[in-house]
Amino acid sequence: SGSSSSSSSTNSTAIYYNSDVIADNYDRTLRIDMTADVTIDVASKKDVLTLPLTAMRTMAENECTVYVLDGDDKVQTRKIKTGLKDDQYIEVISGITPEDRVVIGDDVKTAEDARKMFSYTGVDGIMIGRGILGKPWKTNSIIQELQDNVKPTEKTPKEKLEIIKEHIEFEIKEKGEYVGVREMRKHICWYLKTLPNSSQVRQVVNQLESKNEVIHTLEKYFNGIA
Repeated sequence: SGSSSSSSSTNSTAIYYNSDVIADNYDRTLRIDMTADVTIDVASKKDVLTLPLTAMRTMAENECTVYVLDGDDKVQTRKIKTGLKDDQYIEVISGITPEDRVVIGDDVKTAEDARKMFSYTGVDGIMIGRGILGKPWKTNSIIQELQDNVKPTEKTPKEKLEIIKEHIEFEIKEKGEYVGVREMRKHICWYLKTLPNSSQVRQVVNQLESKNEVIHTLEKYFNGIA
């Protein structure tokens, strides 16, 4: 089969090409004015090393960076040379081997998400990024569930409050009260996001400037939902 473009038109979002397409139609399945989804293969390779696109940390022309685990199970950044890609995978030309352990990053929020990611991509490790916003304990919970196949119990409001208070202390120890309290505002909003009637207390916390004010406000709120 073959095709040839005869004209084109464009608008603010897409370019349209009018084409004549020659296709076998011995069984007369194709009819006048029918529409179809067509995939055009512009290049293909077989038996090459590939990685899922979600493993790419940065992407440039024919070069990407990925995270790999070293011999001590520590994450290292590695530059790789890349080739063909589709909407799921990218060809690896050099920079890693099939023996390297690649770490993937995606929106993993549960142990089930992690299982699906391991199964679907075949990678050796995953990173839990946005999935732990407001729930920093989720990393250990997911690891525990993957190892023991037992779903951990949810944190109680009292336990969450103690974790937030500990987080505040870490921030202030690292950056001082002025900066620490202000940086904690966004974290506290994530901690409270799924809790009942939390919108008002989040607004209040975003105006507070001292550790004692923040803790007093949080204790009052959590005592009300415990």
